[in-house]
Amino acid sequence: MRSASESFLIQQFERIVHKEAFHDELSSALAFLVECLFECHQKEVIVLVDEYDTPIHNGYTYNYYDEIILFMRTFLGAAFKDNVHLKRGVLTGILRISKESIFSDLNNIGVYTLLEEEFSTHFGLTTSEVEDTLACFSVSDPQGVKDWYNGYLCGATVLYNPWSLLSFLAHRQKLGSYWVNTSSNDLAREMILQLPASLHEDVETLLAGGTIVTRLRNDLVLRDLPKSPFAIWNLLVFSGYLKPAVIEITLRASCGEAFSFQRAAPCGMKGPFGTPKPNGTLKRFVGWFGSNF
Repeated sequence: MRSASESFLIQQFERIVHKEAFHDELSSALAFLVECLFECHQKEVIVLVDEYDTPIHNGYTYNYYDEIILFMRTFLGAAFKDNVHLKRGVLTGILRISKESIFSDLNNIGVYTLLEEEFSTHFGLTTSEVEDTLACFSVSDPQGVKDWYNGYLCGATVLYNPWSLLSFLAHRQKLGSYWVNTSSNDLAREMILQLPASLHEDVETLLAGGTIVTRLRNDLVLRDLPKSPFAIWNLLVFSGYLKPAVIEITLRASCGEAFSFQRAAPCGMKGPFGTPKPNGTLKRFVGWFGSNF
């Protein structure tokens, strides 16, 4: 015989699963899930949230930014603030959303970016791990793998993209662009299309394999991105398309995988670059994201 509280939890759980939940139930759904897990296992719960900022990026791109900020503030706050069932929480994302006050009510938050040494070996495959793997699979072109997939630098640690390497092995050791097709890049694409003329030379430098010098900030707010012409570099660094050659100072293109998308678009592009150019700088840069315009 179920107790009244158990029946209530089950009914709420079923409403969420069948997409019939009320708004308040959705905004507290993560905290509710933690409570259910605790009740089931009688152990404090560890919560792992990957790409927590993706809904916020989509809200910014598709014009429901204020609504999603309000929702995420409640959604994450209810789960991580004064939750007696929570043991520990880990969130990963591209940009910090601290100034949006999403986490203003939370205590004891540790923030670690890819520019820092802490946990630097845990965000990808290290060189030694990749070398062991390539030897195990008798890969004939380890240098080609390095050129394509080791484009990440976390702290001072060179990292390989796990998805790309595993896809390379799964596709009979065919070098190709795998990671760039796994997520949406609408926000970065929009910002690239709006690059001011003052940054065109930097784009040319990166496409030629060179480096640029710029300032990186960890505290940019999404709604303020258009106000800063240099914010695009922040976004591309923390989303993995550029890497710091010298921490917080110099940038270069991440790896060959990114440059495999320098294909021409089927039509010309107007705007910041003036006259349509089927093979112009902007189009080649947008080509990183494998999109047709």
